[in-house]
Amino acid sequence: MTTEKDVKIHVKGLKKSFGHVHVLKGIDAEIKAGEVICVIGPSGSGKSTFLRCLNRLEEATAGEILVDGQSITEKNSNIDKIRQHIGMVFQQFNLFPHYTVKENIMLAPVELKLKSKEEAEKAMMTIGYYRLRGYCFQWYNNAEKKYYPETDFQKVLELYHFDTELSRLLFGFSLSIEVALRVRLTEALLVYKDALVLMDSAIFADKKKYWDNLGSISREIARSNDVFIKHNFENHDGEIPLWAAVEVMSFGTLSKTVKNLTTGANSAYSRLAQCYRFTTAKGKLAAPTKKMLSSWIQAVSILRNMCAHNSRIYNRTISTTPELLTVDQVSPAPRYNGLYQVMLAMKYLRPDDSSWNQFVSDLKLLFEKYADVFELGRMNFPADWEQHFEV
Repeated sequence: MTTEKDVKIHVKGLKKSFGHVHVLKGIDAEIKAGEVICVIGPSGSGKSTFLRCLNRLEEATAGEILVDGQSITEKNSNIDKIRQHIGMVFQQFNLFPHYTVKENIMLAPVELKLKSKEEAEKAMMTIGYYRLRGYCFQWYNNAEKKYYPETDFQKVLELYHFDTELSRLLFGFSLSIEVALRVRLTEALLVYKDALVLMDSAIFADKKKYWDNLGSISREIARSNDVFIKHNFENHDGEIPLWAAVEVMSFGTLSKTVKNLTTGANSAYSRLAQCYRFTTAKGKLAAPTKKMLSSWIQAVSILRNMCAHNSRIYNRTISTTPELLTVDQVSPAPRYNGLYQVMLAMKYLRPDDSSWNQFVSDLKLLFEKYADVFELGRMNFPADWEQHFEV
């Protein structure tokens, strides 16, 4: 019989929303001492958001989370103290292969000018050495293999907090882009007047990729516990209509679906592209080519997953190449793609002008808050970035 003492983590009615997008919709869970739990689901289903809430890297919208009987969702709870009993391994970490484990762990406290041993220990216990290591690069002299004299541990911590807040802001807006894309893709595909059109290979250009993507869609439908999916299984012989299937497709699957659509005057792609028209250098409205639109969606999908999985956003290469409009291209072209290029893709895919303007306003406030810590150039931002973000 399970007792209260056996339960290490107790989740009651956990909800998390980003604006109008509801990611977690009333999660209840009990994790007992000694249990190994695996959370499985497609990209975008809320796995990472759920884990982030358990360590309060994300603030829950509603519900309660108890760790060893202590609530971490109450405003007066000492989360730093509670985190000393919570371990979390992130997807991405940085190790020096020629150092031992101990040398890796002690590198930051030794090299950086820490205010106190206690401060270092607190940071290591609440954030972790491997995560903080990525925020030290800004002050590291690669040529001399040592940190600059002005390096300050407090600045490293502030840079970490800047990146965390930036990631949340980007993640929230990427969700609104994703929701709008689902609606627009569904409306575009309705041109074929077939509720099961996703199973029709004729509307896709590459038949091999069609079958591969259909497998992904089938698996995502089979894994879904949404009421509307269950309804179709129970009442319509398991036939899942277009509008229901698109709702449970991951962002990655949506991206591949758009990329493989056939083109033409009366195609679904041509209808979808009209939703993302832009003004050319000559002042005329134009719809993006499939290559352009696909590159934008893929870029935002990659960034969204990075944010969801707690990857560092600041001062890094992002392995995607969105095709930028001529007016937004930086000269000389950067050696690699960074956040600036992906954020332009977010601009091109914005649900509407007002939500984008609010997003940019929030971004400016964040930049002002941490103006003494971060450098625009480390995110590939040009000096006139505000002009390029205007709509």
